[in-house]
Amino acid sequence: MERIQIIAAKGAGSTQLWAVAGTPDGALTEILRCLPSGWIVTLTGESLTPEEAAALDIHSTEPRKLR
Repeated sequence: MERIQIIAAKGAGSTQLWAVAGTPDGALTEILRCLPSGWIVTLTGESLTPEEAAALDIHSTEPRKLR
């Protein structure tokens, strides 16, 4: 399983956390596809363990909003 990156997305006066598998650049691109234009995304430097990803049922092709 690829590393599950944690991404912070900021826009519209709020911050969201997202998780997605992949390389850092690929993860940022994938999250931007889920958000309206104008949002800013950054890597948090954190990642999920395989156990955490399994518990959240996160798959490599499926970005997941955490909060």
